[in-house]
Amino acid sequence: MKAYVGYVLLALSLVIAYQGWGNSREEQSTQDLARGVACQVHADCLRTEEKPQVIRHDMFSRRYQFQTSVGPVGVTCRRAWMFFGGWSCRPAMGSL
Repeated sequence: MKAYVGYVLLALSLVIAYQGWGNSREEQSTQDLARGVACQVHADCLRTEEKPQVIRHDMFSRRYQFQTSVGPVGVTCRRAWMFFGGWSCRPAMGSL
């Protein structure tokens, strides 16, 4: 019985490590999602560049900074359930 618990914990650790690695990779679809919500912080906002100025990733989120007509806007994208689920993005005024 103890061996099964060890194998289950090993498998769980491998799945979490793989999903964390996947979260920290750059994907164009997440960047496109962030670009779409970047100007939802202000009514007069317009993006001045298509590509983000700053890109930062970790195991739990992907962050982008876009230059806009109202100043820099940081967009944080996270999964629905930490390592699983769809991505959703939230903009905020200011730099990363």
